[in-house]
Amino acid sequence: MDMDGKDAALVAAVRELTGELRRRRRRSRLAWLALGALLLALAGLAQFGDGREGAGAPHVARIDIYGPILPEAPANADWVGEALRDAFAAPQARAVLLHLDSPGGSPLQAQRVHAEIERLRAAHPDKKVYAVAGDLCTSAAYYIAAAADEIYAGESSIVGSIGVVAGGFGFVEALRKLGVERRLTTAGERKAMLDPFLPEAPADRAHLQALVDELHGQFVAAVKRARGARLAAADAEVFDGRFWSGRQARALGLVDGFDDARGVARDRVGVEEIVNYTREEELLERLAERVAARLGLRLEGALRAPLRF
Repeated sequence: MDMDGKDAALVAAVRELTGELRRRRRRSRLAWLALGALLLALAGLAQFGDGREGAGAPHVARIDIYGPILPEAPANADWVGEALRDAFAAPQARAVLLHLDSPGGSPLQAQRVHAEIERLRAAHPDKKVYAVAGDLCTSAAYYIAAAADEIYAGESSIVGSIGVVAGGFGFVEALRKLGVERRLTTAGERKAMLDPFLPEAPADRAHLQALVDELHGQFVAAVKRARGARLAAADAEVFDGRFWSGRQARALGLVDGFDDARGVARDRVGVEEIVNYTREEELLERLAERVAARLGLRLEGALRAPLRF
């Protein structure tokens, strides 16, 4: 075979290899598209079913409130509110049970959940709300629990902490010792009032104290409105920010007794079945999001393929 023949054979081999690579890439894209379509369809179908086994029979609707109560956490007002509305609307839910295991968090998030419980209780007077404390039911978590008809805890649960705290640090002397000059430009005389590198002005301190006192007053008013005559101690003792064991909280009137979720359902509601209504990010939703992201990258790559080197 002469030199021209070798070149022709090499060109043919390169073309065949290139064609095979293109066919494999095309099959891979089709497979990703099929998988993505399947997962997205399954995720869409999941939205039309509540996925709660046992919800068709008489049951107690349980909603878990665990961890920090913050906008970006699972225990946020939007998700808890959605679960509450589902639970109250469920025809076979004989009662709603809040299972709380949280150290607290955002005053606003707790206030929103508390208000939603009050609204739903008024709209569904036949459906009682029970709160059950786990290891922790303090601060914002107790704010939410107070909206329930009855509160139960373990004797060793930690309950209370009806207070508000705002903290920070001051580094003024540290900067001075290090020889660092603080430079700051603001529009608004007190815009930098919480800057840790500036001395704390008495007026700023008074402003912050007034804000904390106002939030505390809202917390206290909500607990008084909800617990009423069941509170068995002076305000100075109940609302000073301390936390107590479940046994101590019972003596103060902050809880109504000792029990767990199963006991409340069985002995106070009269049903054995507990169905969890907690709003959580579904596995299919997470998979669909990831597949959609991968598909987006692959489609973008396919569209740009003619321009690639």
